[in-house]
Amino acid sequence: MHKTTAHIILVLIDIAALFACYYVYSEYRDISSQLNELVESVMIQKPLGLYAVLVIVPAIHATAYIKIPDNRTKLVNRSFIMFFLMLIISAFVFDSWFDEKITESGYVYCEGMSESMRMSEFRVYLKEGLECTSQN
Repeated sequence: MHKTTAHIILVLIDIAALFACYYVYSEYRDISSQLNELVESVMIQKPLGLYAVLVIVPAIHATAYIKIPDNRTKLVNRSFIMFFLMLIISAFVFDSWFDEKITESGYVYCEGMSESMRMSEFRVYLKEGLECTSQN
């Protein structure tokens, strides 16, 4: 593949990764405003935090434009691995914290209204006192 074509494809992937990060931010703001408005039910996609991990894609792509001295290559590679691991850990911490924020706001997880897919789950939380019914 030609280098220019590869960079064009990577730029498109970078844009998609940035949109994924924006999606996490907008979902967080939307759910937070729903909690403040005390709506009857809140739906959250799990694992929401993992979408933010995609921010590593543009960061790695950006290094392709920077000339890294040979004696620093190993350090840069290890730094990216650590950054990636920290992002994954923080994604799970974010999801756990967000669940806790929802339950502390007076909502209870409703398994009957929640849906599971292969790679994600749509969890429904109901205001305490509301009946959780199955979607069947």
